[in-house]
Amino acid sequence: MKYLLCLILLGLSISCKVQRVPAKSSDSSKEISTDVTQQASVKELARMASAKEAARKASVEEAARKASAKEAARKASAEEAARKASIEEAAQKAAKREEQKAAIEDVVYMIVEDQPLFPGGEAAMMDYIYDNLQYPTEAKAQKIEGVVVISFVVEKDGTLTHIKTARDIGGGCGEEGLRLVKSMPNWTPGLQRGKPVRVSFNLPVRFELEK
Repeated sequence: MKYLLCLILLGLSISCKVQRVPAKSSDSSKEISTDVTQQASVKELARMASAKEAARKASVEEAARKASAKEAARKASAEEAARKASIEEAAQKAAKREEQKAAIEDVVYMIVEDQPLFPGGEAAMMDYIYDNLQYPTEAKAQKIEGVVVISFVVEKDGTLTHIKTARDIGGGCGEEGLRLVKSMPNWTPGLQRGKPVRVSFNLPVRFELEK
């Protein structure tokens, strides 16, 4: 009996041991599954972190690229503005030089090294005046005599411009003096340092009745 009882107890013990083995296997599977899930989660987190870092780097690079492009555009704009300012300054200087040149050329001299001359000289001019002067009827009637002064400019080409009466004695004598000068041929221009220049000239025209 004791022997039989021992065998029964031994069988029960083995049976319990056999039944516990599956339980251990199930717990191990759960642990393995949990470990795999954790590893997958860690990998996903690492992947997301890597993607986030890549996006951050790309954003930084894009910002740097935009900043570089903006700086390049600013420099190009500054260079263009400087170029335009330089061109404008050069144009202003050129215009100023032209104005100065024109002003110099436009100067009317009072005294020059070589005075302008009527063709043939002063004697020829006096003959011209004597031959062409027409005594105004009004001046004759009023017995007006005296000297009319006609001012004008002898240009570089010898033409006479800005003809006007500087002194008049009335009776139509001033108008006759103007007519006389306007009908004159071109003069020989005055010279300054060997170059033709504009010269102001005052011409006295005497009106005298015959006695």
